[in-house]
Order: sequence, then C-alpha cells, then structure tokens
Amino acid sequence: IEGVIHGFDRIIIKGHIKHFYHNNKLYYFLTQENIQLKNFKPYVLEVSDKIKTHVKQIISQEECYSEL
Repeated sequence: IEGVIHGFDRIIIKGHIKHFYHNNKLYYFLTQENIQLKNFKPYVLEVSDKIKTHVKQIISQEECYSEL
C-alpha cells in the first residue's frame, strides 16, 4: 500500500492487491488466504480494524515526535 496522509479528517490510500489480478481474482485471493466465502465479511472487518489500529499508532507516534 502506498499513500500520503494529508489533511485533518481524511486518509486516502491508493494501491492494489496483486492476487486480485489472477484469473479468478477475488476467489483466488481468498483461497490463498485460506478464507471461505461465508467468512469474507468477518475477514474484511478484521483486516480493516488492523489497518485502522496501525494508522492510529503511526499518527500517535508522529504526534509525540512533533511535540519534541
């Protein structure tokens, strides 16, 4: 994932997941991640939470450094 954080209230992330470009696209990716289609929603919510937590961690570290 590549991106730049600008602004106070929005984050725009640009990128792609290379496995989506295989012949079966999403189904190939889910197979590689060992995710059943019925478990897709919980998987997406879990990954989204991990991304949010990581971004918040980076922001809090930057805020600590900016105060120095």
